[in-house]
Amino acid sequence: MEIKPYPGEQPIKLARSLFKLGVLVKYPVQKKRDDLTTFRGVDIHYYFRGMTPSTFKELVDMLLLAAYEEASRYSEAPWKFAKFTVDLNLNAKGRTEGVSETREYIAAKHPDAETMVWGKGIDLPEGVPSPFLVDKAEQILDILESESPGPYLQRKNPFKVRSMTISIREQLFKEHPKPDVAAMKERALGQLKGLEEKWAKEDAAKTEQAPTEDANKPAA
Repeated sequence: MEIKPYPGEQPIKLARSLFKLGVLVKYPVQKKRDDLTTFRGVDIHYYFRGMTPSTFKELVDMLLLAAYEEASRYSEAPWKFAKFTVDLNLNAKGRTEGVSETREYIAAKHPDAETMVWGKGIDLPEGVPSPFLVDKAEQILDILESESPGPYLQRKNPFKVRSMTISIREQLFKEHPKPDVAAMKERALGQLKGLEEKWAKEDAAKTEQAPTEDANKPAA
């Protein structure tokens, strides 16, 4: 999979707006992923500056729309997913218990960009956690009320969102060709015929070598 350049070498309008607002360190970075084992693709990185809880809450709709537009540029790719990487501001309990200072909130992969971001057209069974990017954003905004890492965070400025990554993927291996059933049957019947001919020759040879009944009678 090749990187798709932005038209006119300028990123999407939302990215330019986020940069102008001062919350992007630089324009989005597209990175080709040839280092993966079973997939290949492209990662699109949005690196944030000063993305505090209040800023994230204010701009979250723009971020989700940016993720959708970036993924939509690779509409032909089989899979799209995205994630937010969050730096946690641990309290004393969190530091004492060795809680990780970084957490990733990853949306489930889906062929359709709109579904991956907002879950359009998907009805989940009751009790199944919603896996879409909009839900991951809500989990971040409600982080202090969560069982983890909520109790381990500073109440004031509990986190900063470090980055958003939109991932585009396709599988490396090709689809296996459909089996030629007729040829397989013909080979099997040929093998069976060969075995039957072999066994018939072996039986004939045994019959020739076996002594006759008269030959086994004692001489008078």
